[in-house]
This record gives sequence, C-alpha cells and structure tokens, in this order.
Amino acid sequence: MITVEKISNGRDYDIQLKYENKIFTISRMSDDVRLSCRYNTYTKLSSPSISFTVSEEDCELYAIFERLYQNIIDGNVIDMDNTQMQRYAESIKSYSWYDEVVSSDGTITITCDDYRPEVADTLKIRKEPGKIVLEFTRINDNGYGLKSPFEIAILVRTQQSHAHELALPFYNTLFRRLQGIAATNDTKQLVNLPRKNNKTSEIPK
Repeated sequence: MITVEKISNGRDYDIQLKYENKIFTISRMSDDVRLSCRYNTYTKLSSPSISFTVSEEDCELYAIFERLYQNIIDGNVIDMDNTQMQRYAESIKSYSWYDEVVSSDGTITITCDDYRPEVADTLKIRKEPGKIVLEFTRINDNGYGLKSPFEIAILVRTQQSHAHELALPFYNTLFRRLQGIAATNDTKQLVNLPRKNNKTSEIPK
C-alpha cells in the first residue's frame, strides 16, 4: 500500500506518495502542477527512467488517478459531467495535438513545460489491469546540466502547455482532489520551514 503524506506550504498541501523505495511528489506552483519522482535515499538515478504504480489496493488514491487518466482520454478538462462539457470534450478530441498527447493504445504522454519539447523530460501514464502506471523519463538536456541527477520532475502549466488544454486535469482533477485525501498518519501534520534550511517539522498537537 502507498503511504500518503501531506506537507503544508501555508496555502495548501504538497502531496508525497511513498511506496517501497520511491517517492512521488505532487505540488502546486501558482496554478501549475509539479510532479516529481525519486528514490527515498536521494541517490542518483541509475537509469533514464523511474516509474511509480498506483493500484486498486490504494482505493481512494487509485480512484483519483483513474479519474485523471480517464478525464484526459475523454477530453474532460474541467472535471465536470454535463451535456455542455461533453460537447466541449468532443471538440478537444478533434484537435491534432490531442493525438500527440493520447496515443492509439491509450498511453498519455506529457512533456515538461520547463523546457523545449525536444529536450523536455516526459511522463507517460498507462492504465493496466488493476493499476495506473506513471513512467518518468529523462531526456538529454544538451549538456546544460540544469536537471537534477536525483529526480525527474515534470512541470505541467495550465496555460501555454505543450499538452494544451489536456494539461488542465492535472490541476482540476489530480491536485484539487488530492487535497481532500487523508494522510496515512493523520496525527502527524507537516509544515515547511523557511527555505534556508529546507526541512520539515511537526506541529504540536
């Protein structure tokens, strides 16, 4: 089972999902969403990709990621179910860039909006029987050395994204719904301290 940790940043919560030796973090930067994956020991990545799996055993968490996946596939970028939105979703699926994000086999590919598409790291999301698989892949950064050797991070902008409107579910569906999920240990609420020491501490009960 995945462990859920919610870290307050004074406005909302950064979400850390921990399973085995991996940590998957979802955080908000204005209305943009940052997703990153690393090993829990902060060791350098030994390969150009790292994956994180959310299974049906994770119940509510799985339901959120399944909804994210389905909303992107369906073009339901506002996360609403009504006739007007269905028509809008159908129009989104008619654009040529939709096929650049959603392949014929149902794989979703998101490229990091921090970089040009040709050097941007990617996140692939696949739905397999009983699980959602998220695969982060490092793309060569042309020697600039700006990418962390310890994690692969994907910034998804809600405006002017490589994924166009299909970037919106990462905020409207994933981030907003994760804010309401219960932490694995509700008695332990974390809060970010000033960035100069970049640590966390517990709030007294």
